[in-house]
Amino acid sequence: MLAPMAYQACPVVRGSKTNVNYGFNRLRFVAPVKTGSRIRGQFVLKSFDVHSSGRWQAIYDVKIEIEGEPKPALIAEWIGAGFL
Repeated sequence: MLAPMAYQACPVVRGSKTNVNYGFNRLRFVAPVKTGSRIRGQFVLKSFDVHSSGRWQAIYDVKIEIEGEPKPALIAEWIGAGFL
């Protein structure tokens, strides 16, 4: 569910030829999501760097909240990358 949420919430890098899910620096599954629960994602851009080779890297702090629950389902530092 994380990737489809990100496509809706995160800006597109204009001129990028490729976009890839590069992985995670940190990933914590804090609480289970029960069947039928509603979830919501928060994506905060932590850093965005463009290297001389045209490669870019974005790091997002991500939190997936569960409606009506005190703890989030997931907390992560997510890395996206691509080439201009």
